[in-house]
Amino acid sequence: MLVLPCVGFVLGAGVLDAPVPEIYAPYLQGNPPEIVEELPEQRIGDVLVREFWFVPREIPGTGEHYEIHSVLARPVAPGPHPAILFCHGGGGYTQRERTCIIGWAKAGYVCIGQDQPGFANAGAALSRGPYFEGRGTMFAATPDATASALYDGVVAVLRSLAILRTHPDVDPSRIGVFGGSWGGYMTNMAAALAGDRLAAAFAIYGAGYYDLASVWMPTLQAMPDDERERWLAAFDPGRLATNTGADYMILQATDDWFFWPPSIAATLDTIPAEGPGPRKNWLFSPNDYHAIRLPGGTGSSLVNHAEHRTYMELRFMDWRLKGEGAAFPTAQALGEPVREGDAHVRVRFATTSELPITRAQVYWTAGEMPWRLQWWEPVEAQAVGDGLYEALVPVRHASRPILWLGVISDEGEATVSTRIGRIDPTELGWAAEDRPAPVTIADLNTLFGPGRFRWAAGSPRKEGTIGTTADAARDEGGEGLLVRGRYSGAFWGVRALDIAAAGATGLRMWVRSGGEEPVDSFHVGLVVEVEAGRRYIWHAQSVEGVSFGPEWTCIDVPWSDFACVGYPEPPAPLMSDGLGELRLTVDTVGQTIHVDDVEFMGPDA
Repeated sequence: MLVLPCVGFVLGAGVLDAPVPEIYAPYLQGNPPEIVEELPEQRIGDVLVREFWFVPREIPGTGEHYEIHSVLARPVAPGPHPAILFCHGGGGYTQRERTCIIGWAKAGYVCIGQDQPGFANAGAALSRGPYFEGRGTMFAATPDATASALYDGVVAVLRSLAILRTHPDVDPSRIGVFGGSWGGYMTNMAAALAGDRLAAAFAIYGAGYYDLASVWMPTLQAMPDDERERWLAAFDPGRLATNTGADYMILQATDDWFFWPPSIAATLDTIPAEGPGPRKNWLFSPNDYHAIRLPGGTGSSLVNHAEHRTYMELRFMDWRLKGEGAAFPTAQALGEPVREGDAHVRVRFATTSELPITRAQVYWTAGEMPWRLQWWEPVEAQAVGDGLYEALVPVRHASRPILWLGVISDEGEATVSTRIGRIDPTELGWAAEDRPAPVTIADLNTLFGPGRFRWAAGSPRKEGTIGTTADAARDEGGEGLLVRGRYSGAFWGVRALDIAAAGATGLRMWVRSGGEEPVDSFHVGLVVEVEAGRRYIWHAQSVEGVSFGPEWTCIDVPWSDFACVGYPEPPAPLMSDGLGELRLTVDTVGQTIHVDDVEFMGPDA
């Protein structure tokens, strides 16, 4: 099996043996920082909460330093206890995450959280220093990496680790690190730098190899070559991941706006394998954007989501740091994909689990489409042996690769997946021009089911909303789509090859105002993504500036009606491999539109 996505990517010289950068060495000695201000300790139920400010370092040549605001919560019962180093996400800050820090303490952990310069909310955080005064940026490394505000963010986390390791109520052999989004990045960074000082690391979304596959690729590419290399050497946790000594788990959304699967996969490749190194495990959650909607994820009923992002983070730490509960299951692709008849490929994966497996599925998607615009189709996986599962994946276009993964959940709501695999139909005997599974207009119209209507990632979410509701349906008992401005909703997985194969000539939909007043700001767009994540929206010209009242109106939009406004020479054709999303937008606050029966038109429409 070919595991994605190291295709076209070669690890740089020395990456697999990357030493800890010298700039971090002073902060890995275990000496806690100076505390310069502290508030009286509070008791909240069975938890003691301590709030203070510490100085992570003196900034050479400036006479300045940071005073990092921190919260440490611990059980009232005497220790030693396991501990959690908590890393907030982008735009977060310690005071906002106070409930989460206390939540970990209620679960039996000593937990510390700290503001992290570089990506904290500088205006809302209570820390003091250059970044919090509006000075400093994350993507800088001139004259060296310490010029980046992110450097002081990493140092602040390492200093908090020293506080935990020297705390009298903490067992230093049972410390874990946790964070989501940019906090997931920082979790990887702390695990790579701290080595065996951390026993467990649980990251959600964020990893390393930002230059390989992330929303920040254009930012990095715009930096001078030498500065970019300094930044990556100091701040890319993927390049440092060989130093990881913690048992490791990551939850990744396949369609995440910020962190894309290839960067996660490359990080996993660099973390030492189970055996002489740590145990590592993962979940690629299909069709999710900055959420994990599978069992144990961001919608689990087993945990208070004001205190934890997911149930799985708590279960993982309880297993690794307390020795309680069952280990997570595992899933690994088994053997190579095999052609099955004229239109399918059989894939197989092996699992291990201490608890009964309650769910097993395989998901597949079009391999040529951009990561953030793919739609993963589920097919049931059949048990064929002790821990073995297989499924049939359809082949629609032999000229393009297919991506697939297996996903399992156990009865304790731990969900894991295989790595993302790749199928090349021409290597299994099909000719490039073959279309083994014919595509019809009816097949395409399933794309517009209400369950696939999402926020259009990367678009504004200001004073508006989207959703499905019975009020927006043309027929009694159904549900239609609602868009209230300013907001964009989207259907992912609009595939140019399928459109051509089915002979679709355009789109048809029924629209009306959601109130008595007419709507005059409705837009229909198709999104094409090219060159390292740059997106271009093709707008339907006949819809622009047209008002809709409270009566249902049918609109037909042929492909010829779409134009890439502002580009005399579009950067890519509309019907290209970069096509992936239909976007519906209302951009006036207070206006609402109902949309129903969205479908592709055939040649006779």
